[in-house]
This record gives sequence, structure tokens and C-alpha cells, in this order.
Amino acid sequence: MDRILIWVLPILMFFILPKSNSEDENVTKALVQFMEKLSAGNSQNNQNWGWDRSSDPCIGNVNFNGTWKGVDCLKSQNVKKIVLDKFNLTGTFDAASVCTAKFLVFLSLKENNISGFMPKEIGNCGRLRHLYVSGNRFAGDIPDTFPQLRNLKSIDISENNFSGELPTDMSRISGLLTFFAENNQLSGEIPDFEFSFLKDFNVANNNFSGPIPDFKGKFGADSFSGNRSEYSIASVEAGMTSSSLEVLPSPVVNGLKLEDLLRAPAELLGRGNHGSLYKIMFDNATILAVKRIKDWGISAVDFKRRMEMIDQVRHPRVLPPVAFYCSEQEKLLVYEYQQNGSLFKLLHGHDQSFLSQSDSFKSNASGGDGAYSTFKVDVYGFSVVLLELLTGKLVENNGFDLASWVREEWTAEVFDRALISEGGASEERMVSLLQVALKCINPSPNERPAINQISAMINTIKEDEERSIISEP
Repeated sequence: MDRILIWVLPILMFFILPKSNSEDENVTKALVQFMEKLSAGNSQNNQNWGWDRSSDPCIGNVNFNGTWKGVDCLKSQNVKKIVLDKFNLTGTFDAASVCTAKFLVFLSLKENNISGFMPKEIGNCGRLRHLYVSGNRFAGDIPDTFPQLRNLKSIDISENNFSGELPTDMSRISGLLTFFAENNQLSGEIPDFEFSFLKDFNVANNNFSGPIPDFKGKFGADSFSGNRSEYSIASVEAGMTSSSLEVLPSPVVNGLKLEDLLRAPAELLGRGNHGSLYKIMFDNATILAVKRIKDWGISAVDFKRRMEMIDQVRHPRVLPPVAFYCSEQEKLLVYEYQQNGSLFKLLHGHDQSFLSQSDSFKSNASGGDGAYSTFKVDVYGFSVVLLELLTGKLVENNGFDLASWVREEWTAEVFDRALISEGGASEERMVSLLQVALKCINPSPNERPAINQISAMINTIKEDEERSIISEP
């Protein structure tokens, strides 16, 4: 009897207990196949990134410790997030394979060279909340299985070669917050979305025609421009008069009228959480920058008062507006165009020139002199720039995500390797600057140091570095 039990119990356990291992192995194999197709069979890259059938995507193996590159896990063997932006991927998108990861909620393949069609199997990613495939070479129709992704919050398919019509029942994705499909070749009518929830929407520069859905004035002309739809810049001009553009004292814009501003050729420079920035070029070679602001719920009187206050500011780090416009739907700020772009572009732009640690150190040291404002918000802003400069990463969630990450890691790995390899920066000096940045980004404004204290700390670091250089044999 005992011998029978010895044989029977393992058999019962085999049938009763969940077969999680074999299921996880299937997911691993499918994800490796997904990467093989994305990378066009470049197995060397796959191994370098840890994507290997013999390893676990959430744990790795003896040759690759930790999760596979670009993978984040909810629990052991439960892949929840895949981010493969700028991986130089040149293959095709195997949705059937990646959707075997049933816990996947975030998929981003931005700025690669992925080609081919968007497979209909994308509809199998039932828990997916965020899908970003912008900046690739996808072509063909958007599959009609797209609306099956009922949990989607964000979609970005912009900067591709998608064509054909959007699925007519996009409104089934009732919780959708952002939809970006600009700069494709999509055609037909724009389907009805659940516009009451949408916060950002852009289908500019496609081949859409027919009427524009009722979006309750939430989105301006830039969201629909470049199509054959019954919507143009004239829609924005409705109700605007030349007198409604307030021109501030400036030799750059003497006699500027609103109709001149709206008729001039415009180039979209960037888009942020609070609006879009355009480069406007006039026949007389004048170039202006126009910031279109949305969701700023202040009255026209208050807005005008604030603009006039800003115009009174004279500071080397503040660019005053030369004109502004305010209506109930939108607000415009007009500035002199800055040829060198923004600090953000310098730190994170695709074709940025290398900013040496020596130059950045001098810049940050001068940023703490007595002429700088002593407001605590300036201290915080300074720390954001310093953190991004040292780590090479973007600040998210008002800066505190990056700060938390730095505090948790707190090793030389947090630093931008380019500063050390190309700039020859001292890790010791960078650690000291990092400590200054973390003090300045303290969640409590009262705990942040004053500007003169920051200046003293940075100058001390600089003097210590200079002494160490002099003392070297």
C-alpha cells in the first residue's frame, strides 16, 4: 500500500498543481521570438540585452544578471512593461508573440526603424494600457481589432506610414486619454472618440476628409491641420480681431497684427503638457516663436495682468514675450525666436553637441551667484537641471521620480557615462554635485538651501578640484 502511494502522489500532484513553469517557459520563448523579429535576426544584440531562451525575463541568468534589457516585471515571470525605444530595431512587429505576456500593460517601441504592418493579433494584448510605436516605418491599415484594447489609456502611432481608415468603433476604448496619429497617411473620416475624456489628440498631416467630430472646442487647429477635413486655421481666426492681439513695447514686432501671425508659415517645434510651440516665419525675414497654451483656467484680465508683469522683468535668464492673445478657448504667447533652441534640447536633443563637464560646472556655478532670484522655486528648477545634467535622464513627476531613483541607486551607475568617458569628469566631483542637487530638490521648500548657500557649496567643490589638479605630479 505504501509503495502504491509513493507512485500515486506524484501523479496526482502533476495533475492538481498549476503548471506555472511550462507556461512561463512558453512566454519566454514567445518573447525571444518577438525580439528576434524586431531585431531582424541579430542574435548578438539579443544576447547582449539578455533576451535568451535559457534565461528568465525577470531574473536573467549567470551571464546576464537582472531583468532583460527594456523589461520590467510585476512579479517573478510576470512581464508588465517593455520599453525598447531607440534600440535601432529594423525588423517587424510580432504582436502574437508579445501578447502571450498576459500581464503586459506598457509597450513602447518608439524611434526605431520597425517596418511592416500592425498585426491584428495586437487585439490579444487585453490588459495593455499604453502603446507607443511612433517614429518607425509601419505601413498599412490600423487593424480592426484595435478597439478590442478596452483598457488603453494612451496611443501614439505618429510619425509612421499608416494608411487607410481608422476603425469606426474607436469609441469603444472609453477610457482613452491621449491619441497621437499625426504625420501618417490615414484617410477617410475621423471616427467618433470619447472626447469628453481625451486630454491630448492629434491627427494632423494625414489625408482625412469630411466633418470634424464634435470635440467641444478642446483641441485647436494644430490637432487637425494638414488634412482635407472641414477645419482650417480660419476656424481659429473666427471671432479674433487684430485689436485682440496685445503687442508689448518691442522693436521686433512693431505693427504686428493677429491675421499676419495666423497667415504666416508655421513649423511645429515641440509639444508639452501645457501646449505647443511653433516657429513663425514672415516675409520680411522676421522669425517669432509662438506658444499655444491650453487648459490654463484664468480670466483674460488676469492673463493680461500677468503678461504685463512678465514684460517688466529684466533678467538674463528670462525671455519676455513681445505679444500675447487671450480668448476663452486658447491663449497665445509670442516671443523672439531663439536660434540656439532650449536648454532641454541641449541636454536631451537627438543631435545635441556634447556639453563638457567643465562647461556645465562653470554654468552651474554662475547659476548660484547673488543676482539669481532667491525664490525656492528657482532652487528647485536649478536642481532639476543639475540632476538631468549629471544623470543624462529626464525628470518625471515634477522631479521626484528621478531623485528617488538616484537615492536608491547611489552608485557611479547613476551618472551619464558620457561625462566621464568623453568629458573626463571626476566621479568624486560629480558625487558632490549630486549631493547638492538632492538638497535642492527636497520636497519641502523650507528645507531647500538658499541660492547663496548653493553658490558656496559649488565654489567649494570647484576649489577642491582645482587644488587636486595643482597637487598632481
